[in-house]
Amino acid sequence: LSLYVAAAIATGRPVLDRPPGQPLKVAYIDVEMSRTELRDYLEEYGYGPDTDLANLRYLVDAPIPYLDTVEGGMEVVRWVEAVAPDVVFVDSITSVLQGEENSNDAYQRLFNFTIAPLKRAGIPTVWTGNSGKDREKGSRGGSRKEDLMDCIWRMERQDGGVINLHNTKRRASWIPQKLVLQRDVADSGLITYAVPDGDVNEIPVGAMDV
Repeated sequence: LSLYVAAAIATGRPVLDRPPGQPLKVAYIDVEMSRTELRDYLEEYGYGPDTDLANLRYLVDAPIPYLDTVEGGMEVVRWVEAVAPDVVFVDSITSVLQGEENSNDAYQRLFNFTIAPLKRAGIPTVWTGNSGKDREKGSRGGSRKEDLMDCIWRMERQDGGVINLHNTKRRASWIPQKLVLQRDVADSGLITYAVPDGDVNEIPVGAMDV
């Protein structure tokens, strides 16, 4: 879903409540996915050889230092400054940690060396993560991880391709408590995520613009 959103805003396609418009520059950090997997996903989302993906700057297969270290934070911040994106995606948060994922110290270092410098530069970041075995206890990782975030969404899949995004933390009052998306797969294999017809997510117009 995060790659789907990133590619859409990088190409000016409609996504969530954002209508078609000016493409935005996106920096995407992914240390787990291969180039082949990335190409396959983008093809499933309807992007081909003729698609202009110049605004999607994807850091893939790159041996960058961990982002909870001074070296990793400095390298990524330099790369982001060179790209000058409107938004940064990091997929996933645990894959860029050197420290133990349940350690609050590791997340504090991540904030000090990477998140805070990007926030000071005025660049919003989107981080993905995985839930633990007990979903009621929230995502995996130390409690400090959630303390550092301005907004947290918990994704739950239902039958029929319905995806519920529950907001469990928000610093801005306009952020809705819940978003509903419909994931569809066409006969051609094309995958889309859309707000179901008639569903009211109560998102103010333009609220999701980045």
